[in-house]
Amino acid sequence: MRARFSLAWRVVCLVALVGYNLYGQAPAASVSRATLDQYCVTCHNERAKTAGLMLDTLDLARVGERADVWEKVVRKIRTGAMPPSKLPRPDKAAALEVVTYLETELDREASERP
Repeated sequence: MRARFSLAWRVVCLVALVGYNLYGQAPAASVSRATLDQYCVTCHNERAKTAGLMLDTLDLARVGERADVWEKVVRKIRTGAMPPSKLPRPDKAAALEVVTYLETELDREASERP
C-alpha cells in the first residue's frame, strides 16, 4: 500500500513538473491565462484599453506585482460582472479556476510580503 502511494505521489509530482516546464509557469497559471485570453483580453488589451485595463500585459506568474488589478479582476469575475452578460462567458468551472488561482497567488504574496 505504501509503495503504491509513493509511486502515485511521484507521478503527481512529475506531471506537475512537466506542466511547469512546458509552459514556463505553473499549469494553473497557463490554464488561467488561456481563459483570460479567450474571455477578457479581447476587450482588456493594450490596444482597446477598455476601462483602462490591459490584461494582456500582466504576468500571471507575478500576480503580486499588480495585486491591486488582480483583486479587482477577482471581484468582477466572482460577482458575475465580467464578462458582460451579452458576451461569451467561461463556464463556472473555468471561472472558478481563474479566481482560485488568482486568490491563491494573492494570498501567497501577501503572506510573503505583508
